[in-house]
Amino acid sequence: MVQKSTSGPRRRGRPPTFDRDAVVAGAMRAFWERGVTDTTLSDLEAATGADRSTLYNSFDGKDGLHRAAAALYVDEVERMLFEPLDHGTAGLADIVEFVDRLSDQITSQRNPAGCFIVNDLGSPGRDVDQTNRYLTGLEDGLLAALQRAADRNEVRPEHVEAMAKTATGAIIGANLSARHAGAAAARAMLDGIRSTVATWAIDR
Repeated sequence: MVQKSTSGPRRRGRPPTFDRDAVVAGAMRAFWERGVTDTTLSDLEAATGADRSTLYNSFDGKDGLHRAAAALYVDEVERMLFEPLDHGTAGLADIVEFVDRLSDQITSQRNPAGCFIVNDLGSPGRDVDQTNRYLTGLEDGLLAALQRAADRNEVRPEHVEAMAKTATGAIIGANLSARHAGAAAARAMLDGIRSTVATWAIDR
């Protein structure tokens, strides 16, 4: 006679110690390092410590986890980079400080190279909503800082919009350079941005 187990059936899926925030953070780093196209479910299992069934049950697989990771990344960028740029009081100096903070993020050995969002700009798997949120936040922050600079008579107000677009393009280029050409190349580009910002100041 086969004795029946009294422990009940084993349940698959989310483990008792599942930590959603930690899983998303681990996935963010994996996607940041490899890009959305080249990151596999096996990579995500290794990066998050969660098994495949958990990733499907909790995030609907790779795509859902990527959306959550992209949102987390932009949340952090807004807090650390865009909000100080939006709400500074020093005009052009706010932009220089922003470039310094950006340099620390995209070239630091603590982080994967470049920018999570910019690294995947050409990928069909990118999160369009979070990409637009990032790009809009970047340009809007630069525009706000430049408008404050115009209010302080540091730059000509009729040039503010063109300056914001120029700086946005240059910063995207620096992010791409960090990813594809290395930290030294990115720092050189960021030095060029600082020098360019200095030339925008009106001689007084």
